[in-house]
Amino acid sequence: MSGWLSGKVKEVLSGDTVVIIPATAGSAPPPEKRLSLSSISSPKLGRRVPTSADEPFAFASREFLRRLVVGKTCVFRVDYKIDAANGREFGSVFLGEENVALSSVRNGFAKVREGGSQKSPFYEQLIQAQEEAKSKRLGVHNDDPKAMAASIRDVGEEDSAALLKKVGKGGEVKAVVDGVISGSMVRVTLTASRKSQVVLVTGIQCPSMRGPAPAGAEDGATAPEPFAREARWICESLCLNRDVVLRLDGLSERQGGLIAQLRYPNGQDWGDLGEALLSAGLAKSASWSLNMMSPEVKFRLTELERAAKAARKGQWLQYVPNPNNVQNQAKFHGTVVEIISGDCLIVREDGGAERRVTLSSIRAPRPPARDRAGEPYGAEAKEFLRGRLIGKPVDVEMEYSKKIPVGVGAKEERTVDFGTVFVGGKSSAKGSNGTTSNVTANGAENSVSNGPANIAELLLIRGLAATVRHRADDERSAYYEGLLIAEENGRNSKKGIYSGKEAPVTRVNDLSAPGSAPKARQHLPFLQRGGTISAVVEYVMSGSRLKLFVPKQSVAIAFSPSGVQCPRKGEPFSDDALLFTRARFMQRAVEIRVEAVDKLGTFLGTISVVDGQKRMDLATALLQVGLAKIHAMSNAGPELVEAEELARVGKAGVWSNEEPDTPVAEDVKAIPFKRERLHVAITEMVDANSFYVQSCDDARPQWIADQIQEMTPDLEAPGAGASMGLLRVGTQVLAKFAADKTWYRAKITKVDTRDPISPKYDVLFIDFGNRDHGLTSDTLRPLTPALNAVPPQATLAKLAFVHAPTELRDDLNYLVMERIAELTDGGTKALKGYKEAVGSDGALHLTLYVPGSTSGKAGDSINGELAMDGLVKCTTSTNLYQAEGLEILEGLKHLEREARQSHLGIFEYGDVDDDEDF
Repeated sequence: MSGWLSGKVKEVLSGDTVVIIPATAGSAPPPEKRLSLSSISSPKLGRRVPTSADEPFAFASREFLRRLVVGKTCVFRVDYKIDAANGREFGSVFLGEENVALSSVRNGFAKVREGGSQKSPFYEQLIQAQEEAKSKRLGVHNDDPKAMAASIRDVGEEDSAALLKKVGKGGEVKAVVDGVISGSMVRVTLTASRKSQVVLVTGIQCPSMRGPAPAGAEDGATAPEPFAREARWICESLCLNRDVVLRLDGLSERQGGLIAQLRYPNGQDWGDLGEALLSAGLAKSASWSLNMMSPEVKFRLTELERAAKAARKGQWLQYVPNPNNVQNQAKFHGTVVEIISGDCLIVREDGGAERRVTLSSIRAPRPPARDRAGEPYGAEAKEFLRGRLIGKPVDVEMEYSKKIPVGVGAKEERTVDFGTVFVGGKSSAKGSNGTTSNVTANGAENSVSNGPANIAELLLIRGLAATVRHRADDERSAYYEGLLIAEENGRNSKKGIYSGKEAPVTRVNDLSAPGSAPKARQHLPFLQRGGTISAVVEYVMSGSRLKLFVPKQSVAIAFSPSGVQCPRKGEPFSDDALLFTRARFMQRAVEIRVEAVDKLGTFLGTISVVDGQKRMDLATALLQVGLAKIHAMSNAGPELVEAEELARVGKAGVWSNEEPDTPVAEDVKAIPFKRERLHVAITEMVDANSFYVQSCDDARPQWIADQIQEMTPDLEAPGAGASMGLLRVGTQVLAKFAADKTWYRAKITKVDTRDPISPKYDVLFIDFGNRDHGLTSDTLRPLTPALNAVPPQATLAKLAFVHAPTELRDDLNYLVMERIAELTDGGTKALKGYKEAVGSDGALHLTLYVPGSTSGKAGDSINGELAMDGLVKCTTSTNLYQAEGLEILEGLKHLEREARQSHLGIFEYGDVDDDEDF
C-alpha cells in the first residue's frame, strides 16, 4: 500500500467517511480523495430524496467528526481497497498524534467492524477503545430509548417563511453548510432545528453549474458556465461543513429558499461570502436582491465589483469599460417652472411640454417634506435653485437615464432622466474630453457675461451638493471633471455641507395644515398690521388658492385672492386656471396684503408678483383672461369689474359659453325620492368626516347675534363676570372669541383648576361648532334666560354614504377639508341638500349639493366630488339609510370605481385595505 501523505480535510460525508484534498490547494478546484476510516462503521445518515430516516446517533457521529477534522491539515494513508464495494478505499487519518478513527470509537460515535480479512493496522487499539465506550454506554452503545429517539433528526425541509417571520428581516441564525450547489447557492442544516434549507447569497449571482450544453450534446444536457467551477470551489473552501451565520434578508419565490448574507469563520473574525466572491471576480452583483440590503452594505459590494472589473479578475478578464455615455443627448431650450429639490427641477420647453430633469452626477441634500424631515442644507440647496432659476430661461443637455427602484426592496421601477442645465446664455460648453468648466482652479465662478453657468457646479462651489462616486462603467455627466473641481473648491472653502457647522434650522409655523384655522385667525392681526408683506409661493393648489411661506414671520399660510372665484375642479377651464397661475406664480417671490381669513383658515387679500418694473395682480390677471369671475358676495373694486367686463365682452374663458344661472327646482321631480330637504351653511370643519352646519332658513341665529350685540356694552363693563364663580363642564355661557374679540354663546367643555385663583376653561361655541382654549373668567359672562332657552344652532353633521379613511394617509384630513372649502368658498355659500339619516351620535348624515347645481345627481353633490377625486370610500353598510337614498349611493359607488381605475387620491397605489363598515 502507499505510504503516508499530507492533505486537508475538505468535507465529512458521515461519521466514518471524509473527503481530502491537497494541503496546498490553489484557486482552481483541486483533485479529491474520498476515504473511509479503516475497520470502523458509523450509523447511517438519512436522505431527503428518497426519504429515509437517520439511524440513532448518525447525525451526532457526523457532527463529532466534522468538528474534529474539517479544514484541518492531516496525514493519511490508504490501508486497503475493496473492489466489491466499487473500489472503495479505507485508510487511517491522523491529526498530529491523534488517530481520528480511534477518537471516534472511544467517544461512542462508531463501532469496530469485526471479521473480514483486511483490517486497520490499529485494530487492537480500536477494540480496546470500543470496550471503554461500551462500559460507559457512550453514543451508539446507549440503549436508552429516549436518548436514541432524541438523537434522530428530522431530515425534512425547514419552513423558510415561518423562520423569516419568527426571526425577522435582518435577524441572524446559525447553520452548517452541507453542500454547495453553486458559488452563490448552498444547502445548510440549521443548528437550532437540525432541518435542511437552501440559501441564496444576498446581492450576488455566480455562474451556474447547469448552464447550456455545447452544440451537439444530447437534449436536456447541461454544462457548467465559464468560471462556475471556480466560484463553487471558492465557496466550498470557505464554507463547506463550516459553522456559519446567516443574516436573513428575504425569501426566494423561484428557488423556494432563504435569501441571506452568509458569514463564515475567518481566523478570529468572520468573513462575508458575497464580498469574497465579488473580490475574486467570480460573481456579479444582483440588483433584485442587492436592494434588500442596507445602503452601506450595498455600496460596499458594488465597489468590490467595480474593483474586480478594473483589475479584470475572474470572469471580468475580457471586460472593456464603457465610455461616458453621451448618446441619445437631447438639447433643448426652456423656462424653469418648478424646483423639486436641490438637484431636480421641471423645465417647460419652448413648445409647451414640461420635462423633469435631475442634475447629472450630483446629489443635493433632500429638502423637508410633509412626511419627512429635511437633510442638513436641503432647504438651502432648494432655495438657491429657486432664487437662481425659477422663471429663467435655461439650456438643457439630457445625458442619460436610469431605472430607479421605487422604495427599498420594491419590484417597481421608475425612469429618471439626468442632464446638465446651463443658465445665462446659450450652452457652448464641451464634454468631458475637453470640458469647459464654470469654475477656475481657485474656485472663482465665471460670470454670466463670460458664458453660461453650469448650475450643478454652482451648487458644488457653495457646498450645497456632492458629486456621485460612479462605478467604472457607470453613465455620468459629460462635465464630470468640472464637477469634481467645483466640489473640491467647495470643500476647501468650507461652505455648506463642508463647513463642519450645524445647518441653520428654520422653524416654520404651518398655518395651512389641517386643523390650523384657530391659529390662523389668531395670527390675522399680525399679518394685517404688516401691510405689504414679502412671501414665496410654495405650491399652487388651484387657480385661486396657493400655499405661501412668509419669511419675516416664518409662517406658511393658505392664501386666496379676495373677491374672485375660479372654476371648481372638473368644471370647464379649471385646469386652464391652474396652469395659468402655476406658470406665473409657482415658487415666485410675491407681495401680499392680508384682508381677512375664512372659516377654514385661508387668508384672503391681494397677491402680486413683481418682475422688474412689471407687477401682476393675480385676481386681475385671472379676470382679464376669463379664468375667474367676481364673487357674488364680494364688494369688488372698479379695477376688477373692468377686468371681468373685458373678458365678458371678448367671450374669453368662462364667458365663451355664458349661460344664465338656473335656480334649483323646488318640485319633487328634481330629486326622484322623498327625503327631508334642508338649506344649510357649513360653519366649522372638525375633520375630514365631520363638520357643523347651521340652518339658513332659521331666523334664530340672527336674533341671537342681535341680542348679543345689544348686550355688548354691558358685557365689556369692568367686573361684569366677577360673580360667576367656578364653572362646571356643560355650563352654557357667553364667551369672547379670541380671534375677532366678539361675544358668542358657548358651552364649557373642560375646566383646568391647577391655578384655583384663575381657572382656565375650554369652550365649544354652540352656534358655530368652533372651539377656544384657555379662557379665563374675564372673557366669560352668564347667559340671560332668553338666550339660554334657545337650543344650539350648530348641528354636528357628516356626509352621507361616504367616509374618508384618514388612517391610510396622513394628509387626507387636509386634502378633504381643503376640497370642501374650495367647493363651498370657505363656508361662505349656502348649500341645498337632504338629510338622509341621523347617526347614533346624533350627527346628521347629509347629501349636500355644490352651489349652482340643479340636476340632483350624485356627481353634483359634495359627496360625489370627493368620491370623484378619490378622497373617500363608499359605505358597505346601508342599514342606517332609507331605500330612497340608495340611488344616490349607487351613483357614488360608480364615481368611486372611476377614481380607483384612474388611481386618484387614496387609490394612487391601488386598492386600499379598509373594509371596515362605517
